[in-house]
Parts: sequence; structure tokens; C-alpha cells
Amino acid sequence: MKIMEDLNIEFVDKETQFFAEQPGYPAYQMGLLEAAKVHRKKNLDYGGGDPFGNFKGVEEFGMEPWLGVIVRLSDKVSRVAVLAKSNELGHVEDESIEDTLLDLGNYSLICLAMVHPSQMLNPEGLFCDWPGSQFFYQAILTLSARHNFRVMSLEPPKDAHAAQAQWLTGIDDIDLRWHSLVKSVSDIINEDITNAQDVYDILLTKLITLAEAGFLCRLYRHWCRTKGDV
Repeated sequence: MKIMEDLNIEFVDKETQFFAEQPGYPAYQMGLLEAAKVHRKKNLDYGGGDPFGNFKGVEEFGMEPWLGVIVRLSDKVSRVAVLAKSNELGHVEDESIEDTLLDLGNYSLICLAMVHPSQMLNPEGLFCDWPGSQFFYQAILTLSARHNFRVMSLEPPKDAHAAQAQWLTGIDDIDLRWHSLVKSVSDIINEDITNAQDVYDILLTKLITLAEAGFLCRLYRHWCRTKGDV
């Protein structure tokens, strides 16, 4: 399979084959699979129990666990901005930026899975035998499907300058999505919205689009590398 050759993938499991066969840009689709693998690994490291167990320590301080994830997201958004600025000056490697963008995407989807009004989902489909939150994996598949439609209006840059411009636009989009999420979170807190379905409905689009912005920015960094940084 040519895509496998282009991505230097030797072993093909069913998950790799699925994402490699999806329409759109392979670097984006395989980035989603990487995110799913990070979630699986962390759950294996934590013993495969409660997929959100390591986020629930904030309950001791009277804080909802999903709000603790929002705090972690805030750190990642700030770090993306710092790394993007440093990258303009040539002081940071792509790996640091891409790792932070991966974390940003993953935390967004973890938060989305945590606020889902139903915490029961029968494992089925592609990730049915993977430890972790099935709602998280479901969100990964949603982003894959969204990319299939978005790709029609997304063209790779023609040169290094265009790649850099697209990357900076992606950084601005993350900032825009983040501030939109912050506004919604503030509304939930200030209006004392506690109904699980209401919280989920308010945050669903905000978290999905923030995650999407993060994964798209990773794609733009990939294009910067292939076109050559300016």
C-alpha cells in the first residue's frame, strides 16, 4: 500500500489500515491514530482501570474533574503560543511543538469524554478491545470523519512561505477556539449549570473544534517540514 510506504510503516494492524485508508491527508489521519495510541498507553500505564482516575484528584478541592482538565488545557494552549513564538526565532524543534499539539488535542477529547452525560458505552467497532474511554475513541473517529469533508477545502501550501503562513493561521485558530471554550466554561460556572446533558451540549462543539484545530496545526507543521521552514 503506497500510503504505508510514504509513511514508512512496516507493520499494519487493523487500526493503522483503517486510518491509512480514510480520505484526506494521511499525516492528519495517522496523527489521530497516534492520539488514540497515547490514550491507550496511558491507560495501560495506570492499570487499565478508571480511564479518568488520574484526573479525579481535584475532587479533594471541590473541583469537577473535567474542570481540572480545562486547567491542563490552558497550560497546553499557553505553551503552544510560546513555542510558536520561539519557532519564529528558530529556537524550538518541531518535536516539541507537535508533542504539545498532540497533548492539546488529547486533553480536549478527554474533557469531552468526561462530560458525556452517559458514562456507559458498550465497546464495539475499531477500538473495542483497547483500554481507556470508548467515548474518547468515538471522538477520534468523529474527527476522522470530519476531516473527510473538510479536506475538499484544505489545500497543501505551494512553498515554504505559504506553509509558514498556514501554520500561523492555525495557531490563531487555536487561540480563537480556546477563548470560545473559556467563555462557555465561564457561563457554566457563573450560571451554576450542573445538569450533565446541559454541560455536554454547551461544550461539545467547543471541545471538538479545539481538538480539531490542534490536530490540523500538527498537519501544518508537517507541511512546514516538507516544504522547508522559512
